[in-house]
Amino acid sequence: MENKMVRVPFDVEMANKITNGEVNGNIVTRNGRNARVICFDAHSDDNIVALIEDEKGVEYPKSYVSDGMTLLTGECDCDLMLEIPEYMTFKDGDIATLGWKSDNGEFCEWITILKRVEVDEINILTEDYVTFCLKCDEENYFPIDFDCTSDGAKWIRKPTETEKQKLIDALKESKDPEAKECLKMLGIEVNTKCEFKPKDWILIRDNSEDMWCLDIYSHKVWDKYEKCYHYYCVGGLSYQCIPYNDQTAHLLGTTDNWEE
Repeated sequence: MENKMVRVPFDVEMANKITNGEVNGNIVTRNGRNARVICFDAHSDDNIVALIEDEKGVEYPKSYVSDGMTLLTGECDCDLMLEIPEYMTFKDGDIATLGWKSDNGEFCEWITILKRVEVDEINILTEDYVTFCLKCDEENYFPIDFDCTSDGAKWIRKPTETEKQKLIDALKESKDPEAKECLKMLGIEVNTKCEFKPKDWILIRDNSEDMWCLDIYSHKVWDKYEKCYHYYCVGGLSYQCIPYNDQTAHLLGTTDNWEE
């Protein structure tokens, strides 16, 4: 499995796990020299003691405060930092790109808004608010899926701006109500063109061959299997629903298409 390493600020808990071999990672200085922590609890204000490797491979001791800093006045080249796999930096609500490639050249890559990430030596498993396939050799796949699980990925990385925009465009085009929630998570304002209220007058029909009929709106329900709304009204339910007003009144009793 491919693991890109990224450098992050020093953290005692994570440094302990790296030192004990519980997680993959390295302890380094701000200027990239290897550091080997030999003590986290020295009886002094500088309670961390580490051996720093110079350009000749010789180690020399240096002490640090609990945040890995050496100077109270600001940053220094010898401050401690951590190098950890990039996937460990992802948190709930982050956007990530995942993918895999088989030995015979089959390839798949998708973009997600993450809920949770788990990684073993072979695969990456994620729970996602939404996934959108960017590229796939398979003929049949869901281009967008909500509240799903992704497994079998071999890499995870930060998305490009182009990939982010593809996800945003897919969410804007989706009629699934979950799409609006995902856009809100990304800080994108969702403009709703028409929201019906109970007792509103509406025009309904099931398909383009049916005539538009007048009815009174009750509520709507998203069918996750048919990927569409069912509009419930006094006369029953329908698949197409538009407001009845001065701009649409001419459609009553016709099969004409309505253009927004």
